Amino acid sequence: MQAVYPDAREGEAHGSGGGSRGRGAALPGRHRRRQRVVVERGPKGERKYRIDYAVGGKNVFYFLTPLEKGRLQVLPVAYDVRKKEWFLTTDSHLRPFPTNAPALPWTDPLYTFNTSCHGCHVSQVSVNYDLSTDSYRTTWTEPGINCETCHNPGGEHVRAARETPKGERSRM
Repeated sequence: MQAVYPDAREGEAHGSGGGSRGRGAALPGRHRRRQRVVVERGPKGERKYRIDYAVGGKNVFYFLTPLEKGRLQVLPVAYDVRKKEWFLTTDSHLRPFPTNAPALPWTDPLYTFNTSCHGCHVSQVSVNYDLSTDSYRTTWTEPGINCETCHNPGGEHVRAARETPKGERSRM
């Protein structure tokens, strides 16, 4: 995960199947001092969501915006790096319902980074969920997955290696 926006064209993303999925399509674009935003258009007008983080990069970029109570929400559009085009995030998810089932709204908890995505995209994450306020203060040490994510901290290994006399095999 990174706080960098990919070199992508601005444009609209349209849902597959048109109709209700195509309504409210989002338009990635610039807003104030090159800050990136996603503009959601719908029956209630237009709403802007700032893009704070990009997740992915080799094939697809997904984008996160801060919502109330510390939630980091996956925005409704993603960018296909190879095709150089935008698509609706919710249309791309596999769902265990019939194919005619409507896509989940992008604000669904399934698309909340703090609860669903963090384990595969950042290292040494602390969700810091507060049940009494139903809020998050999520932190992580670095984007992507590092060695400690799977193997735990290496401090004990380093200490044992330093204390092992030259020529002897470490007990680790």
